[in-house]
Amino acid sequence: MDDVELLSSFVVPCRYDHASEGQFREIRDRRLRVQLEKAYENVPYWHDLMDDARIRPGEIRTVDDLSRLPLSTKDQIVSRPTRDRLGSDPSKLIQRYTSGTTGPPMEVYYSIGFILSTLIYLHGHFRRWYGLGRMFKVLQISSVSPAAPSLVSKPGEAARSPAWQRRARGEATRPGAAIFWPAIDRFVRSVHFERRIETVLPVIKTFAPDVIMINASYLRMLADYAGETVESVRPKVLISTGEPLDEPTRSYVERRLGSPVCQMYGSNETGSLALDCLEGRNLHIFSDRAIVEVLSKEGEPVRPGEMGEIVVSELLNQGMPLLRYKMRDLGYASSEVCPCGRSLPLLKSVEGRQIDCIATRDGRLVTPKRILALMHSAEGLPRCQLVQRSRDSFTLRVFPWSGVRDPNPDGLISELVGALRSELGSQVDISVSRVQVDEPPKRKMRPVIVQMSSRPEPYPIS
Repeated sequence: MDDVELLSSFVVPCRYDHASEGQFREIRDRRLRVQLEKAYENVPYWHDLMDDARIRPGEIRTVDDLSRLPLSTKDQIVSRPTRDRLGSDPSKLIQRYTSGTTGPPMEVYYSIGFILSTLIYLHGHFRRWYGLGRMFKVLQISSVSPAAPSLVSKPGEAARSPAWQRRARGEATRPGAAIFWPAIDRFVRSVHFERRIETVLPVIKTFAPDVIMINASYLRMLADYAGETVESVRPKVLISTGEPLDEPTRSYVERRLGSPVCQMYGSNETGSLALDCLEGRNLHIFSDRAIVEVLSKEGEPVRPGEMGEIVVSELLNQGMPLLRYKMRDLGYASSEVCPCGRSLPLLKSVEGRQIDCIATRDGRLVTPKRILALMHSAEGLPRCQLVQRSRDSFTLRVFPWSGVRDPNPDGLISELVGALRSELGSQVDISVSRVQVDEPPKRKMRPVIVQMSSRPEPYPIS
């Protein structure tokens, strides 16, 4: 990202929120051409992929031409050495990792410009969309430290940046770091917990964030155990990240904590891609920063209201470019207009991972988000996980632990089993397995696991 773009996004926040279709097309086409040229010139993976497809960057001039570029998967990218995926020396980039929920963790790298532009972009959108003051505070909560292990010693501590740690040890840092990192730390914190989310409550109370960003499962746990603490702080908005947000969870959390809940969609690979506003329930795509396609099994765009696979081309991160990257998520395309009046295109819904979708005997596709909605329709139910052993055989794993309001929720479990049979087919067999643990499961937990030796393609059947 060049300095002019970075400066303009700082001076004119949310500049494309009400852009015309022509303005969107102009900025996306221009950024796409730059990204393709840089990727071809500097990144061996993309150089080889385009050469193999007999494509030169200059032949892809617009978003309409992007379909000529082959799709890429995580497995294809990680099969190459790290340096082959990067646009510059890794020592000049910021390194992060994917969570590894659905496969081995993947190293991802951001350019400094991408990090700064993302912070500025989200700052502007959070402030304008959620009515925040100019100097609002954000707290990100996760179950594992977002920094390297050496940067945070115990649960409940805020993770510090590498530059902050070097400065604390008296080591040399880049010019301006002594001012930049303390300023960031004053308004943005990350905090983690091991197994009990209660360990982050002191940070919530003392930091008093205006925005809490947290995985959807942990957001529900926060509502279970931290009502008084969060209510006393009263964040302006709670942003659910990392997995689909079902409507029963949204309603439950808003009622318990008294703050509106919005959803952000993205990944560690691509950064933030889409965000709820307060007026609607669809996700506004940050289409000036990324091209989001929703494709059928054949690789064609689905019609509005249809479900397909989400494919992303990131336009600004030249540290590790990703073009036509298969997110392995399913979502619904949308042609609706949000009541808020913003012209950013919409995703109707993100339904969860393809590999966690259940294909029923009558040809329907049941997504993880739908299963989550059934699990969360009854309050007081412990965390559950549905495991598909064969086409008609399932195990419902129940994770009770001390501290749950109802330690013996047999009636709720029976209701859930009945609801699952109604959704999956009356002929399916669903056994219940109680997993005895003293504390809640650690990290993100997939709501559905398909363990069939052979399975149909996870796409809707038309």
